[in-house]
Amino acid sequence: MDTVKRALKINAVLLLFFFAGGLLSVFTNASLLLYSVPTLYYFTLSVSLAGYFFTRVIGKDLRSRLVLIALMINALIVLRGAKYFVFADIDIAARHLWYAYYIPILGTAQLSLDTALYMNGPQEGKHLISSLTRTVTAAVIILIMTNDIHQLVFRFAPGFADWDGDHGFGPGYLAMLVWVLLLFLSFMALLLRRCRLSTVRRLVWVPLMPFFSGAVYFILYALGRWITVGGELLGEFPEAVCFTAAGIWIDLIIIHLIPSNEDYAELFRASHIGARITDSCLRTVYVSDNAAELTDEQLAGSVVMLDKNTRLHRKEIRGGYVHWQDDVSELRRINSELESMRDQLMEEAELLRLENELREEHSRIEQKMKIYDAISSRVRPQSRMIAALSEDGGDDPEKLSLICLYATYIKRCANMMLAAAENGGALRAAELQLAVRGSLRVLHARGIPAECSLNADRILPSGSVLDAYEIIENCLEQSFAGVKGAYCAINGGTVRLILEGTEIVLPEHCKALVKTEDGDSYVSIDLEKGGVA
Repeated sequence: MDTVKRALKINAVLLLFFFAGGLLSVFTNASLLLYSVPTLYYFTLSVSLAGYFFTRVIGKDLRSRLVLIALMINALIVLRGAKYFVFADIDIAARHLWYAYYIPILGTAQLSLDTALYMNGPQEGKHLISSLTRTVTAAVIILIMTNDIHQLVFRFAPGFADWDGDHGFGPGYLAMLVWVLLLFLSFMALLLRRCRLSTVRRLVWVPLMPFFSGAVYFILYALGRWITVGGELLGEFPEAVCFTAAGIWIDLIIIHLIPSNEDYAELFRASHIGARITDSCLRTVYVSDNAAELTDEQLAGSVVMLDKNTRLHRKEIRGGYVHWQDDVSELRRINSELESMRDQLMEEAELLRLENELREEHSRIEQKMKIYDAISSRVRPQSRMIAALSEDGGDDPEKLSLICLYATYIKRCANMMLAAAENGGALRAAELQLAVRGSLRVLHARGIPAECSLNADRILPSGSVLDAYEIIENCLEQSFAGVKGAYCAINGGTVRLILEGTEIVLPEHCKALVKTEDGDSYVSIDLEKGGVA
């Protein structure tokens, strides 16, 4: 109910502002000195609207769009003032400035539709709708700005005599009115379609009030049946569009269809934290229910102990300070325990030494745990295969040899990862040779020729070396049953593996080149590019 009352109040105030501006235009029309009063009046209102959007709307992108709508309204006021005070004596310039009124008018309607599309989130055809409507809006603007050529929008006497006071309207003007109404109608329909909360759905009629008020005004204005005072029109079409757009967006903020920072003070008050916000002079602006009463001396301090278990902090924010209470009872309990432990030590230096050793040991343990986790993750497939083969039991020589191959990989892989951790993530090509020789030794024990040679040693990234060993292990596991010979050559950053009597296929994630010829497999690994994606 409070929301409805606020909305009705705001709409009444906007309507009052609209008619007040109309009266200012009527009663200051005869005085050149006072003729600037309506312009200043509307300019102040448009700037206030931009400030309202900037301070109320939460989302950065949405806030920027609404401020741009307010600036469109502001541009209309600037054009209005320029027509009457800068180019009043230059007919063609003043007339085209009058035409230019409709650029921000149409721009306001178009931006409102674009903002509604943005608020509806990702949806098919959104960009197409925006592009089509922008194209039509641009065409209408061009039609108005070239009116001197065709006079399809405004019609004047020959030679543009008394163009500012005596003119008619053409079909282009009606088309412009219809297009503005369509843009606003589409914009409203999109926003109401977006509404999901039942509490907001019950209030969807609120933003319709300024929309229908504006629609009635546009119809009456087009028919020439509107309120006049002293023969002067009470309110003009451009101002009506601006007030209609402003009223709709303000109502949408009030009913919470647009997220705003209203009611934050109540939320701050009801929060469980004990805090207060003060201005730059330390006068309380907002305070939560759990905040303690503070003296001026306590507010002025950066960190103050209110009692033995409550600490008061202060931090500078824009426009003032925030003060919050911190319960340090748990910290005091921990400190008390630390003091009891410290009292058991003979010297404070010994306590510091032990604490430093504990930190270093904790760090070393964490690093080792990370390494062990990485080792476990890399060799998990081989560990599972060993477990599966062991469960089957039996003393099959081939099965035992395969278990040895898996175990050798686990051991060598773990050794290389530990060495890489000690050497800062680097390994020598010779480390890979030792690992591969260990795996090939299992084949050699079965009577299969197997050898690994190193032609050029160099320091390589550990990841590339480990990936290369994983690929070689994969090849040996695939070919274990039928391989007749295995030869590996490591030449600096390149590894060549030849497997006789078997054809292998590596997984897609392995970055290795595999060729098969006459039943043999040739594998090439570039250690510079890595081995596993």
